[in-house]
Amino acid sequence: MRWVIGRTEERRATRMHQMMERLHVDVLALIRLRNGDAYAEARSRCLRCDDSSICLLWLDKGGPNAGPDFCPNLEFFSVCKIEALRSIAARRESPRPCWRRAKARGRGGRS
Repeated sequence: MRWVIGRTEERRATRMHQMMERLHVDVLALIRLRNGDAYAEARSRCLRCDDSSICLLWLDKGGPNAGPDFCPNLEFFSVCKIEALRSIAARRESPRPCWRRAKARGRGGRS
């Protein structure tokens, strides 16, 4: 019976990562959020979620572009998506390599 429980948890963890991929979540940003506590909480919510069948249907059918209202992690995922978009926008503003930006700010970098 333990194997069945473990398999179910594994499937839920896989769904969480599928959901993050579908919503274009910056996984590293989520992991860094609150020193990893946010990721651990999101994972726990996913493992305890009562809407796993709805989640599977949403993932299988492609889901609309809007986030899934049933997902208890949607708020965390949205924050990390926004952060990812901000970081992309910031990189586009300055075409210089990061070491040149650091040097211009007086932080050293390559010579």
